[in-house]
Amino acid sequence: MSDQLTTTVEDQAVAQVTLVVPCLAEFVGVVRLAILGVANRISFTYDEVEDVRLAVGEACTHAIERCSEYRAYLTDRGQEQVEVSALKIVCTIDGSTLTVQVTDTIPVAEYVDVNSNSSLDGIDYQKLGTVLMEILVDHVGFEANSSGTTVTLVKTAGQAS
Repeated sequence: MSDQLTTTVEDQAVAQVTLVVPCLAEFVGVVRLAILGVANRISFTYDEVEDVRLAVGEACTHAIERCSEYRAYLTDRGQEQVEVSALKIVCTIDGSTLTVQVTDTIPVAEYVDVNSNSSLDGIDYQKLGTVLMEILVDHVGFEANSSGTTVTLVKTAGQAS
């Protein structure tokens, strides 16, 4: 077999995959499936691939919850037609490192209710999801501003999270 055919993505220059989906729960499975395909291009173990998939699913779920809260806020303020926001997922493979950025276009603003993240049982599921992401990948970063939120997840093959 030719050496050219056996070259892996890790041996090549930086590769990037971008996926844009509606900010709706029905599309989390689509994102997880795409992440599975991208993560399999790196020499991750089965468990590392599953860790990345689960962490990305959590990041998407956070964005979907914020989007739902924002739509409810706009509806309560009298806006009848509320457009569904989009999620942009950018996967960057650089050697044996996968960086995934999950970006929404939901502004961080006055609509956020301090108690909205707590359920009736008093558990803050967004904080719990953040802890889970931190356990599953090597680095988790958040950047939030008036144009949206970006969650950055970094996983390197062979490193303990």
